[in-house]
Amino acid sequence: MNYAMPDGTVVKTENAIQTWDSYMILDNGQHVDINTRSVNLRQVLHMTRKRRYWLEWVYSEEHSRDRAEWLSKEAACRWLLLNDKAIPYDLRELKDEAEE
Repeated sequence: MNYAMPDGTVVKTENAIQTWDSYMILDNGQHVDINTRSVNLRQVLHMTRKRRYWLEWVYSEEHSRDRAEWLSKEAACRWLLLNDKAIPYDLRELKDEAEE
């Protein structure tokens, strides 16, 4: 998927050097995205070759449009911690501030 970011950059999911799917929890027998608390909307975090992080919002409903946004390194670190993912080396210094 391709997305035009607000700064004019075009990001492509296939160009990401790393991708993390959101953590899913079981809620009333359905798998729910821990970030969105929805069965119809999930998040996917991507890292570009320039080590910039962007978040993809993926809807399962046909009439909804997927979207993307840049994340700061701090926000990406918090997202990874919430989703129980390993922290990349460029974010490790931020982990102590983001986690208690």
